[in-house]
Amino acid sequence: MCMFCWRYVYNYRCEAYPKGIPEEILTGEHDHTKPYEGDNDIQFEPIEET
Repeated sequence: MCMFCWRYVYNYRCEAYPKGIPEEILTGEHDHTKPYEGDNDIQFEPIEET
């Protein structure tokens, strides 16, 4: 899911988690279209295709 979010940066990091995306989000255990602890109210937003 993370690789398809426009907030994803690289190396399992993103705007919500600049120090590293939690394993629960990476594995899909938590659906990050919903808030998760420490995400600073930033959730998954899909990359828009042009």
